[in-house]
Amino acid sequence: MNQLWAYKNFNMGHELDISGEFIYDGIEALNEMICIEEGSPLFSFLYHTSVGIERLQKIIIVLFEDIKFDEYEEFEKSLITHSHQDLHSRIKRSAQIKFNNRENDFLMLVTNFYKSARYNRFNINTSECKEANLFVEFVKKHLKPDEIEYHFITGKVMVNEKVKNLVGRTLGSIANKYYSLIREGANKNGTYTYELLADSKAEKIFLGNYRNKSLQEMKITESIAVKELIACIRNTEETCAFLRFLDEIEPLDIDVNLINEYLSELSIGNIPQTLIDEVETLYEEIEHPKNRIELISLIGDTCVAFEFFEIQEVITLINDYISGKLLAEPFAKEIEEKATIIDDEEFIEIFEDLILICKKFIKGQTPEESFRNDIVEQFEIVKENYSFLMQS
Repeated sequence: MNQLWAYKNFNMGHELDISGEFIYDGIEALNEMICIEEGSPLFSFLYHTSVGIERLQKIIIVLFEDIKFDEYEEFEKSLITHSHQDLHSRIKRSAQIKFNNRENDFLMLVTNFYKSARYNRFNINTSECKEANLFVEFVKKHLKPDEIEYHFITGKVMVNEKVKNLVGRTLGSIANKYYSLIREGANKNGTYTYELLADSKAEKIFLGNYRNKSLQEMKITESIAVKELIACIRNTEETCAFLRFLDEIEPLDIDVNLINEYLSELSIGNIPQTLIDEVETLYEEIEHPKNRIELISLIGDTCVAFEFFEIQEVITLINDYISGKLLAEPFAKEIEEKATIIDDEEFIEIFEDLILICKKFIKGQTPEESFRNDIVEQFEIVKENYSFLMQS
């Protein structure tokens, strides 16, 4: 394998995934902002987007420029820069790409942030928030005056839907144009640099089919999906092993009047501290909180097969009947009730005859002695397939 090919294929492929992660996290930080003001969300937004774009630009340079193996050290040194505008100019010398004024201004914004505003607070004689000024300048240039809202107390520019859409469209368009060049460069080099990890943040950034290519539309779509899931869990008439497991958990006495506030934060990926504090307070009233934590931790654990809890119940019922703890008729009725709701395909196949035997007994078609013998016989088949669930 040619070392330069591997460099362009594998190293740059990993860089593409990293770039997507940074841009995604930048958009998330934007959605945490209420106003354009000094604070970690603004810094996080500008930092993550600037790093994400810079890495995209450098991937394109690697793919399009003629790298000579005996001069690779000089090439690597040439990539040590944080000027998005200079990197973009360099890209244009070897690839065809065109940015509009809004996109070019965003490159100027992140360049100025990274070069002069990123460490501005470490200057003793500086009191202004330079990154806030840079962002406000960008917003005021590309939005109409009546689209800009100001906080009624501080007078700071609000991060309303117009601001989010402006940034989402701009950043989405930049990412889309650069990703198209990466695909072109990969074809040119015979590499697979453009491939993205399934269900990754990078896949959402570069392959999402959003209106106006807006990454803010991505966040809106995510929020709607979360809310639909919540509505489904609350109101669906269908059932499955997980939902039945959920139904068995006694709820904490969380203030229901705050649920909509909590969901507002959760739907944009933020877990509110007030919810955490409330749960921690309620846990202090529980006698054995560790047991509850272990139970609650199963929710969302994709390694857990919730059907096994119900299958374990069925196996326990059979054990109780065979050992004489249960009478035949209540046993048969409970088996039919519990076993017929389990939708695991392997379970259905293994327990099909056992359920049929119970149904015939309930209808009076099988004498009790024959019924017991049939159950014992079927239980041997069950033990062969579910020995890992058998009680010692």
